[in-house]
Amino acid sequence: MKVSIMQPNIFMWGGLLKSLLDSDLHVIRDDVKSTKNSRFNRNRIAGNSDVIWLTIPFVKFRDNKLIGEQYLNTSHKTVQKIKQIYTSRYKGYKYYQDTLNLISSTLDFQSDETLLCDVYLKFLKELKLFGFPICEFTLASSLEINKNGEEKYYGLEMVNKILAKTKAETYLAAENTINYAQPDEYKVKNVMLQKYEDLPYKNLDLENAFQFNKNLSSLDIISNLSVKDAIEHVNLSNNWKLFKNFN
Repeated sequence: MKVSIMQPNIFMWGGLLKSLLDSDLHVIRDDVKSTKNSRFNRNRIAGNSDVIWLTIPFVKFRDNKLIGEQYLNTSHKTVQKIKQIYTSRYKGYKYYQDTLNLISSTLDFQSDETLLCDVYLKFLKELKLFGFPICEFTLASSLEINKNGEEKYYGLEMVNKILAKTKAETYLAAENTINYAQPDEYKVKNVMLQKYEDLPYKNLDLENAFQFNKNLSSLDIISNLSVKDAIEHVNLSNNWKLFKNFN
């Protein structure tokens, strides 16, 4: 069982998309506190101009809230603005309409305020419908590791509890995982560290072409490439480095 663990990242970059393609199970950390400058609700796009952030605004953000308790603005006005920003950058791109439909479906909620994790789960489901064979996914809170009245786990200890609960044999980890613990501190057979950097792809379709910008939102990739080519692109841009092996 290959397991990856990450906080939510709506409109994720290619590295996270690759992790979802290679894992058997992806655990979403909705059980940790939020930070205002995170990427939970935003990612970078470029299209036919300079890089900007495509952001779904928070509603009454508070630092002391868990990620799973934060809300995003999904009002009609906000959704239309997000779609207009995307359209202004990508209209005319080969897969513009398909990607716009993906954004529309992701943000199709009846309420003006929606839990961040509900939006993220919707995005993952829409990616599957779009044609990406991403893995199964679940919220960390649904694993019921930190139950009321019982000992609470944090940091590395919580990661190990998640790996044990999911019966992981291999932990597919972010590159910066090496900064938080030594290899033998992860209680799992294998740890693979991700090294991801976008190789250039043709994201300069329009006349006013700007230099290639790497590691943008997956929206940029799928606006330019078919699903098949997008998968090939993230495969070529990625390398899993063995961090620990106890075979």
